[in-house]
Amino acid sequence: MATDSIKRVKFSTGERLSASKLNMAFEDRQYVDFTGPNNILRPKGLPWNRLAFGYYLVKNVVTIYTGNLRQHGIQNISISETDVTLSGDPEYVYVNHQRGSSSATILHSQTEPVSNSTTLKVPLYKFEVVTGMIYKISQILHFGDINFDTPIQ
Repeated sequence: MATDSIKRVKFSTGERLSASKLNMAFEDRQYVDFTGPNNILRPKGLPWNRLAFGYYLVKNVVTIYTGNLRQHGIQNISISETDVTLSGDPEYVYVNHQRGSSSATILHSQTEPVSNSTTLKVPLYKFEVVTGMIYKISQILHFGDINFDTPIQ
């Protein structure tokens, strides 16, 4: 790989990778080298534990890392790291927020989640069974924190 095909993106120690930084880094589909203390992103993969709503999958248990649901001018809801036990095929993992409330959770469903007038559902990932209770990710449906610039009603 030629060094001129690498873009460098600096970030601070302890800073989570934001979707905007990753979008900037991945434009033109170039390989990325994130520079910073022990924070190197190579073509092998993303540091999912540093990405808002990143994931870690072992067999049928997926850990969804901390992320935020931002309703600008209204509230910022932090959603804690959550372990989800997958059981269906396919299995969608999503953020669930009752409109008007000040909390949100990570849930899962065998059908693609759809928002309605009372509940906001933002799909994050779709997983499929490989064999038995072994799953693989089949789609990334949302990348990074969830941001809404206008009030959701």
